[in-house]
Amino acid sequence: MGSKQKIVYIISGPVGVGKSTASRRLANHLSKVVLIEGDHFLNMFRYTEALSFKEKVSRSWEEIVSITLKLLADDFDVIIDFVVEDELLWLVDQFNQMECEIKYVVLHANEKVILDRIRRRGDIEMMNRSLELLHQLTKDVENEPFLMNTDNKTSEDIVTKLLSNRYIYI
Repeated sequence: MGSKQKIVYIISGPVGVGKSTASRRLANHLSKVVLIEGDHFLNMFRYTEALSFKEKVSRSWEEIVSITLKLLADDFDVIIDFVVEDELLWLVDQFNQMECEIKYVVLHANEKVILDRIRRRGDIEMMNRSLELLHQLTKDVENEPFLMNTDNKTSEDIVTKLLSNRYIYI
């Protein structure tokens, strides 16, 4: 009996929609999985002024892809918790070389819900960026089939949907 096909879960969306909570909860439902929190990679470049924010994001994605490919080769499923702005087709191209299944979702919520969540977390400085990303990600036609509103969903609801086949990218 062959091994099961590996899965890369890519969980995108602006700050305050539940990406990290859902990603951690999803990881708890899977057995041989690694959770990659993209902000950790982005924060590696926090103290350098030599790179623009866009360059920091690009380098972060390069590292995330490199590690993900190694983990897939070692038979792990991978969950990536990071905002996907215009990297989706590139990511799919990178991961398809491993013949894995890709499950992509863009979590989003009502502006008021997002702002309330951000206030509770104390990330006030992220409000404008989060709303910019909300509009960008929900208006992108490429994301349309993968949008999931989290206004009235628990993290368990989100995980249940991610474990279903609705959000497969290929």
